[in-house]
Amino acid sequence: MSHSSSLNAINLVVIVEPDVTKNSLYITTASTLIEMKPSDANRSVSARLVGGNAEDIYGFSWVVANYESDRKTSTGGSYPVIEVVANADNAYIVPKEEGTAIIRVSHPKTSYKLDIRVNVKLYSAIKFSKTNVTMDMGMSTTVSIEVPTGMTAVYESTDDTVASVTGTNKVCIIEAYRAGTVIITGRNVTGTTHDEIVVKINHVDNAKVKYIQTSVNLVTMRLYGNNPMITATPVGVGSGNDAISGLRWRSLNTNIVQLGNNGIGFSQVQFIPVGVGPAEVIIEHTSMPGYVKRLYVVVNVDESIFSLSDYFIELAQNTTGRIKATVTNVPNFNYITDLEWKSDNESVV
Repeated sequence: MSHSSSLNAINLVVIVEPDVTKNSLYITTASTLIEMKPSDANRSVSARLVGGNAEDIYGFSWVVANYESDRKTSTGGSYPVIEVVANADNAYIVPKEEGTAIIRVSHPKTSYKLDIRVNVKLYSAIKFSKTNVTMDMGMSTTVSIEVPTGMTAVYESTDDTVASVTGTNKVCIIEAYRAGTVIITGRNVTGTTHDEIVVKINHVDNAKVKYIQTSVNLVTMRLYGNNPMITATPVGVGSGNDAISGLRWRSLNTNIVQLGNNGIGFSQVQFIPVGVGPAEVIIEHTSMPGYVKRLYVVVNVDESIFSLSDYFIELAQNTTGRIKATVTNVPNFNYITDLEWKSDNESVV
């Protein structure tokens, strides 16, 4: 249930049980929807055979009928989302992976089967770690955020001239420009879940403001892709080469991103992706003791694509055919040494 004027949506769980007059025996439980986190302790759930006898508690069967994990195997399959340990009319649900699973409960005295849906999510909604932030003009700050798996965080500021915002699914980066108050919103793409931060920015005499302004606060790269050039401009410490010479760049995760030079005294530095994952690059200035400008870096990788010129070939006996294989998004792939062909029936082909 939703409304066009609100970002919120309310989900209603409707349980339709069979008409007892048509089926005198059926299975029921307290809730057919169970929400869990991967770190939760085992959850107890019980079933009841309506219309049955006391001894019927020993006839229940509990099986995981279906599951789909958010994290996939190398072949695209799902990892087990839950484990069920059952004893008579009671079962314990053990969370294993983020995803969705269906527990099917049956009993030999009825053809009716009860399905219980289990959602295992680390986070069920978007949520900031803070509700209020106070900053000075020219400063930047970060606020951590919880984003459910499978969602992408989208950030908005009520006034970009006062404070701008960007970020990832882990952290929100707020940049303060002038005095005032704004509301920063983090939401998913569809707007069904969101959270807000009230940001107050204090006025600071421009003559006393010292900070480092960068061309971007968030750098997204692809492994084996382009190496972007990032620019930093010191503010409040003079101009020209004297101001630039005090800049100090440093990668905190050199296994993911490295810098194209030693980072000392450069206004422009090339970012080189060497691994996959999140990383941070910090910029300091010799005339700004204690001040640190943080850039957040995310390095992704394109999935390798394996394709064939033909997926079906029909041959007459004692003849030959030709199929061409193409592999993309794998740097330095050697078709002679890295590609292996196999037949699942060598007596035929």
